[in-house]
Amino acid sequence: MKRSWHAWLAVILSFLTVLANTPLVWAEVTYSSECIVASTSETNTTVGSLYVTADPEHRLGYYITQLKVSWEIQPGDSVRVRWWDGQATELQATVLDTGQVSVREQTVTVPSSACTAQIELTSGTATGNRYAWMKECTNNYGNTTVFVDPDIPTEPPPEEPPPEEPPPSGGGTDLSGVITELQNIGGQLRDIGGDVATIKSRMSDVISGISEVTDTLDTISSQLDSISSDMNSQFNAVKSRLDTISSDLAVVKNDLQTVKNYLTTPRTAQGLQVNPLPTVTFDSTVPDMSEPYQEPYEYDRPDPELPPAVFSPEPLPLAPDPEVMPHDEPVQMEQAVVPNEPLTRDQPLTRESSVMDQPLSREAPRQQDPVIMQDPLTREQPITRNTPYGRENPLTPAQPLTRQTPLTPDPPLTPGG
Repeated sequence: MKRSWHAWLAVILSFLTVLANTPLVWAEVTYSSECIVASTSETNTTVGSLYVTADPEHRLGYYITQLKVSWEIQPGDSVRVRWWDGQATELQATVLDTGQVSVREQTVTVPSSACTAQIELTSGTATGNRYAWMKECTNNYGNTTVFVDPDIPTEPPPEEPPPEEPPPSGGGTDLSGVITELQNIGGQLRDIGGDVATIKSRMSDVISGISEVTDTLDTISSQLDSISSDMNSQFNAVKSRLDTISSDLAVVKNDLQTVKNYLTTPRTAQGLQVNPLPTVTFDSTVPDMSEPYQEPYEYDRPDPELPPAVFSPEPLPLAPDPEVMPHDEPVQMEQAVVPNEPLTRDQPLTRESSVMDQPLSREAPRQQDPVIMQDPLTREQPITRNTPYGRENPLTPAQPLTRQTPLTPDPPLTPGG
């Protein structure tokens, strides 16, 4: 059975709707070669690190959901994280608890609409180097970026005092070598414990990633079930429509068969009867010529009269009489113009000394502004599937045509009748 293009169009629209509503959930972990650190050796100063964004391409809809920071500072220093949203509007900063001067991978509470972050370090009065850096950053799609740690020079450990020698005894044994070995074993066991804790943390991250993948697969399975249900409903609607078309074609076929039977049925031929045209008759009676002549027609209205003539005045003369039309008084001639005094020559201009402008002052270096994020695109409403067409009622065949009664010819007209 061939499917109509309406059915294929409905299937394609349903598939595109599911793809539009399903985000990209395949998370990945990226190990960056950059170090996002704020460090200084000066006292009573504030320094900031580079900016970290939720998406390197600054696309809309990406937000920071988790941030881990570390620091190695001096007593009296403070560390905070500054946030900006997608419109480059600064949000409320997060001040970290720096009761401990050496912390690794501290999780920071992230605002809901944060897209850009920066770590800021403010030093106190203590001398020495201090560092505050970002370790991991995760966005809302599960993509995690791991940054490298800064090179922090390690201070030499304090010298341990020599172990006290036990008082000599007459029959005692020297156990200093055994004690030294036991101390070495204890240090190795502490290192192994730290490695086990690191492995346990990594395993918890792997387990959380596997749970996210499982949730994603469940979501895809539910999406596929929805697509299957929608496609089945579309196919049922197409099947119902095809059944209606098949029924209509059967009705049309029946009507055509009826017309064919009527046309192919033989009938008796009848002659065509034509009525003759009526004839024209003329009256041959001669009219009476003894009628008197008609008197001429007399009009009873009077003759028209023209209105009396009204003559216009005489035309005006070309040169009117001054007494009748006096002229203006003659204009008196003005006095002759007296020339002014000759102009005196001005003194030559003296060239002024060139004035040197003040030298330009050097501008302060420009601070790099944070990246301005655009508004996230609003997701359009999913396309709602129309109600499938209902099955139409089949056409009822009309009654066969009955033969009409033939016309009866009128009797022919007789001449002069």
